[in-house]
Amino acid sequence: MQLVIKEFQVSGGKVAWHDATTKTPVRYVAEGISGSFTDVSSQDEGRANFSLGFGKGSSTATAKGKATMSPMRVEGALDAKNLALAPFYPYLPEGDLTLEGGALSVAGNFVFQHTPVPVARVANGKASLTGVKAHVGGKKDTPLASVQR
Repeated sequence: MQLVIKEFQVSGGKVAWHDATTKTPVRYVAEGISGSFTDVSSQDEGRANFSLGFGKGSSTATAKGKATMSPMRVEGALDAKNLALAPFYPYLPEGDLTLEGGALSVAGNFVFQHTPVPVARVANGKASLTGVKAHVGGKKDTPLASVQR
């Protein structure tokens, strides 16, 4: 079966992410999703161009680029601002570290590929952490690190 789509658009979307595979379940909601997929085709390697974004308030992310299905590869430009870190705390290795707050901003070119294992990288860019609040050993009054500008 051959699939060809000239353009597909999304606006005002919302995705609720729930991952119960971690010790503490992860819940994250991405709102205000908008974007487009163009020149989608299942021919040859299965390709598409994309432009996606989501955000609420000062927390936003946009990505533009191209994707292929065989081999699976997504590459483009990423600009993410003030993404909250705390919802992703359960993905950290188990230990005494507790992450209570902070935000990540990152901008640059990215590549994600799955050949044969998933590999992701951001290059030619910059990243910053702000408002990080973390502690070890259950002692909330003794932070591991606290960064403020």
